Amino acid sequence: MKNNGGKRMKNYLVNKKNTNEQLKYNKILNVMGIEKIENIEETYIDFKKEWKNLSLVQRVDLLINSLGKDSKKMLPIEKIIQLVSIIPFIEHSTHISYTSPFSQGKTFQYSKIFPNSKVISSGITEAALFYNKNKGEFGILKNYDVVAFDDVQCLNNDTIASAVYDFLSSGNLSRSNNVMDSISCSSIIFLSNYTEETQKKLENNPYFLKDVNLLEPFSDSFQKEAFKSRIVVLPAYLMRDENFIISEEDVYGININVLHKFFQEKLKESLPLFKIELSCKERLKNNIYAIVSGLSKLLFDDLENIPEKYLQAFIQLAEKLVELPFESTFKLYNKSELNYLLIELSSVFLKYSIENITEAYVYEDRCILRFQEEKNVLYKIALTKYGIKKNLKEFKNWKNASSNQKSYLIESEIIDKDGIVLISHTELSVFGNYKKVNLDSFYSNQDNENIQTEISEIKGELKECKEALKDLANILKNLNISYSLNNVVFKNKLLLSEEEYKDLKDERKGYLGKLFDIYPQDIRNYDIIFNIKNNEIKFLNYDFIDIKKETSLEDMIEYHEKVKSLK
Repeated sequence: MKNNGGKRMKNYLVNKKNTNEQLKYNKILNVMGIEKIENIEETYIDFKKEWKNLSLVQRVDLLINSLGKDSKKMLPIEKIIQLVSIIPFIEHSTHISYTSPFSQGKTFQYSKIFPNSKVISSGITEAALFYNKNKGEFGILKNYDVVAFDDVQCLNNDTIASAVYDFLSSGNLSRSNNVMDSISCSSIIFLSNYTEETQKKLENNPYFLKDVNLLEPFSDSFQKEAFKSRIVVLPAYLMRDENFIISEEDVYGININVLHKFFQEKLKESLPLFKIELSCKERLKNNIYAIVSGLSKLLFDDLENIPEKYLQAFIQLAEKLVELPFESTFKLYNKSELNYLLIELSSVFLKYSIENITEAYVYEDRCILRFQEEKNVLYKIALTKYGIKKNLKEFKNWKNASSNQKSYLIESEIIDKDGIVLISHTELSVFGNYKKVNLDSFYSNQDNENIQTEISEIKGELKECKEALKDLANILKNLNISYSLNNVVFKNKLLLSEEEYKDLKDERKGYLGKLFDIYPQDIRNYDIIFNIKNNEIKFLNYDFIDIKKETSLEDMIEYHEKVKSLK
């Protein structure tokens, strides 16, 4: 969206360079007054024409920039969370709990950027919120599309809590039999911050939530299952707080007036229900629909013809989010379409085109990619702030490892100062491919002859391998040698039984464990590269290792005895 060739910047855009400088120092910046537009209708028509020509990633980035965040700095999961946080402005009766560390600009965004919203920063009365009997007037929830509570502590009054709870259930503003019932479609945003103790727990293990209450700031009145099923809890603890636009480069967002009109238009649209097939619990379907519908409306114009891969990704994301308050674990990486979306949203950090990916894996905090242009390199792209930490830790381990230890580590190299991208030099594939993204299914509809040709060649080779195995089985049969084809696997042009393969792998994992003082049981398959051809095993991911001095022979024998005792 840059101003190319000296042409005038599009009238629906605003250059947000340094516009958030004050926000860094917790000062208020009123972006509402930026570049007022005289002819909004004409400008909006121009915007819609240009919007149709943008890719999904371009649309995401432009929306992110418009909110005062720098899309070039934001990681994929940060972008997703940010998009979900604005769904209440285009989707009626969508209630969100947005609890995070300090300094993410939550209050700023809801009070200064979004249209027809009201932030309540202190105590509020029931009359002001719902209905004032003395004045005969409905309150804030009748007059605004979105109402945000700056601190949920102001809801700890039992009367207010009860009224809010009822509203989430029915949307009914009436709190008296003498008042005509009135339904409001307003959405409520609950803003709060985690305690230092909870934040520390989340930092230590952001995906294992057994000992963490994500609704910690809420009173006991809001700890019920019925409340949890009526709100969407954002995993905002996965976000960093340094994503505001503080840049010397030009960063363009949509003019605030155009953005408001866009949101108001989207609020009137509806995603056809038949487009979404859900198999989840009934209590969660409304929130799932709201998330899927909201993301669809934000990013697509033709709601009847949303590409299936994106629709499925939105459903998979929504199902994970609505289960967050009820589950002890939270992982976004085990659904193929969602995995692809995470990779696509990483494109700003990729050296090559996403269509040239030949191998792709997605884990908790990182995706691992191989491209046609560099077949001996795996790119590790951070998806969350914890992915950055893993990249930096891994590179540190590589630098600090001894020569002998390095012979069991895949060489790592940081290629950007922020630690978002790490490269590993290896031609071998990841062993644990159960989270591998099936690129075939995503590229099948794309007009890319090279990819299709390569896929066909791979399929042809696999077919030849199967035929060769059948021929071998027939030969063994003719020689009256008992041999079961079902117990044979094809690995790097060697035939091993499943048991032989497992024993060999476990043996090598045990040696790695001794060398780096790690129990073999703690080594996950997708952390290693295993080359059967030369009987070699190495760590691909080694962020969890603490590189120490090489272990003595006596220590290795003692360690071996410990491992034996665990079996």
